[in-house]
Amino acid sequence: MKYLMAENKDLRRSVEDLQQAMRIPHKRSIPESPVAFSAKLSHNVEHAGIDQTVIFDSVFRVPVEGIYLFNMMFADGYEPHRLWMRIVVDGQEKVAGVADTLTNNHDMMGGNLAILHLHPGDSVWVATFYAADYA
Repeated sequence: MKYLMAENKDLRRSVEDLQQAMRIPHKRSIPESPVAFSAKLSHNVEHAGIDQTVIFDSVFRVPVEGIYLFNMMFADGYEPHRLWMRIVVDGQEKVAGVADTLTNNHDMMGGNLAILHLHPGDSVWVATFYAADYA
């Protein structure tokens, strides 16, 4: 009987510990300063030059340290053309993507994403690093 009472006490303590752990918010799961950002490009960029920064309708500068996900998607088409884009942080390329049309009336999409640990004040942008008009 003593054994069962001791086991029951241990189980109750374990349940109380689990209940307490469930009540305490985990710092890693609840950001102190949540950040969300979206940018769009409402105009065409034609005949982009090498290393040309693509200026979106809004600008992103990192407000708080954290892990950020950046996704870029771009298209090229109608006439044969090559377009290679990259996500850049403070002058350093992080990822790149390619859209390379082969023939007239051939549309191609390119893209990539980057998951980056960034710090306040870091600047993030999208730029070309290779572009060629065949016409």
